[in-house]
Amino acid sequence: VKAKEFEVSKKAILESLLLQIQHQIESPPKNPSLRTLHTLDEDLSLSLNSCPKEGFSLPKDVSVTLVIQCSMDRIWLLRETCTRWPDPIVLVVYIPHDTIKDITVRSILLDPIADIVTNCPQMKVLLHIHGSDDDPADSSSYPVNVMRNKGLDAVSTSHILIMDVDLIPSADLSHVVKDNLMDQ
Repeated sequence: VKAKEFEVSKKAILESLLLQIQHQIESPPKNPSLRTLHTLDEDLSLSLNSCPKEGFSLPKDVSVTLVIQCSMDRIWLLRETCTRWPDPIVLVVYIPHDTIKDITVRSILLDPIADIVTNCPQMKVLLHIHGSDDDPADSSSYPVNVMRNKGLDAVSTSHILIMDVDLIPSADLSHVVKDNLMDQ
């Protein structure tokens, strides 16, 4: 029964990821989120997660989201992160445009993500399709800042911890972070 539930859940996750790809292909984002000191005032009014200019009061429900961005070759590292971080995780995955052209290859490409997310219900996955046929030079860089900002925009908790995918959190990091925040 567990295996069947796993497959049903994995299939739903794959379908959701495929829809994300289709949406990004049909409606590519016009202006990526660019946070800088020049846009700070605007960011403060648009994002619940922006640092306040004056004063700070700790919310009663302190919760921390782990924000991670990575490429497909680093997905396997998240299995351990998921077992150690019980709170929300936002993962932004870099996918080069040329790898998703073939519709039949998409499911195969997304399968490792679906495997991880099926066993990690606290994880929300956002796909970042980068580059295009129109501008081959555009696909040569890894857009770390754009991906990080995309992840930050998806956070709904009181606090954020941005972490590199290659770092595996200690088993008690979530509790340590919350304890330190409560001590403020």
